[in-house]
Amino acid sequence: MINHFSEPVTNQVLQERFHLHPNSITRKFEAEFYMTPKQYLNNYRLMEGARRLRTTGQSVARIAEEVGYQNVYYFSKQFKKKFNCSPSEYRQQTPQ
Repeated sequence: MINHFSEPVTNQVLQERFHLHPNSITRKFEAEFYMTPKQYLNNYRLMEGARRLRTTGQSVARIAEEVGYQNVYYFSKQFKKKFNCSPSEYRQQTPQ
């Protein structure tokens, strides 16, 4: 999943890749990582977005797109839930 984090990952994609029923994939994933594949992927995308905010001068919209969010507003909303600040505030507060 990490190698394809910017691409859409659906139950169908996981089923085709691992040749398992989506429920089996979810159960095995939760047993190993204590979260669903979707939660893991969203967390990874947000962490990668935060890293790029710290280390690049790219716009928030560009970063959101590159980490797999089609909507910059949804990325910002999810980012704020995780980091308790907007992507722009995070960039200003974090030394590069």
